[in-house]
Amino acid sequence: LKFRANDDWDFLSWGNADFPSGTGLTDNGPNIPITAGIYYITFDPETGAYNFTPASIGIIGSATPGGWDSDTDLGSTGTTGELYLTLDIVDGEVKFRINDSWDFYDWGSDDFPSGTLGYKGNNIGVTAGNYTVTINVNTGAFSFSLN
Repeated sequence: LKFRANDDWDFLSWGNADFPSGTGLTDNGPNIPITAGIYYITFDPETGAYNFTPASIGIIGSATPGGWDSDTDLGSTGTTGELYLTLDIVDGEVKFRINDSWDFYDWGSDDFPSGTLGYKGNNIGVTAGNYTVTINVNTGAFSFSLN
């Protein structure tokens, strides 16, 4: 991949052969070789510096085993961008977040048992049960399927 400005290849684009971090070169630098995964990506257009940090996606909340203190990470379904987890939850609320931190992204929704996650959305109100939880990080779709 490359980073580019204003959706325009003729304006500015940054690339480099280094992964997971480096400094993008302008003037049609090489493509950045990407290894499949889910990443938190930072890019500074002033310096061209970029970094791809592997991301874990977890569920946290009063309804989860770790409460609001500890995320329970989801694993890959084998489909790109789709993650899942089977767990027992109690009546309460949950959210999803990246890298066990409120500093990156967290997602919520007013919907249950399925819907679309929104950035900094409301806590998801859930009811007790054993669920398979699935999210698609590309579309924001999520579901809680009772087992």
